[in-house]
Amino acid sequence: MAVWLVIEPPYDRLVAAGGIQVLHLIESPGMTDSVHMLGAYALVSHTEAYKDVADQRLELRTHHHNVPLLVALILAGPGIARSRRVRCMLIGLSLLSLTHVLDFVLAIHWHYAFHNVGPYRVTELKYLNRGLWESLDNPVQVTKLLILDSWTFYRELGRLLMPVLLWMILCRGREIP
Repeated sequence: MAVWLVIEPPYDRLVAAGGIQVLHLIESPGMTDSVHMLGAYALVSHTEAYKDVADQRLELRTHHHNVPLLVALILAGPGIARSRRVRCMLIGLSLLSLTHVLDFVLAIHWHYAFHNVGPYRVTELKYLNRGLWESLDNPVQVTKLLILDSWTFYRELGRLLMPVLLWMILCRGREIP
């Protein structure tokens, strides 16, 4: 955990930079402009077309505290050969970092969907307070609900389960000497 406290700030900057690159690739037209790190927070600014949307302030550190859990699970697992343990660690940390970038991207698009802007703009009032199944006749509303619910699920449960799932997948079938 002490090592993670030193690695965490540059890791947060790396995740934010990777997330912005992904956003620039997938957004057409571009909605997200840049990200600036302010201590433990990432301040996300928007392009000129979306300047009416307030800048978003994301706390990255709470989303990445599952890294030490994955490392502890892989290191503490009995009966894993050293070479396999290193391989599992590299693959697991790579996959976990991808989930962190996805979390960053989803958090930003959650903000757009929540504020009803961009590709998530729904103007028909009949869709207010309707669930996914009742909204299937409007693809924009369905996309909006999927973004909102996906990020909420990951924030509440997924980020806690991800290291355990990766550990179970990568370290199964261990040989006990």
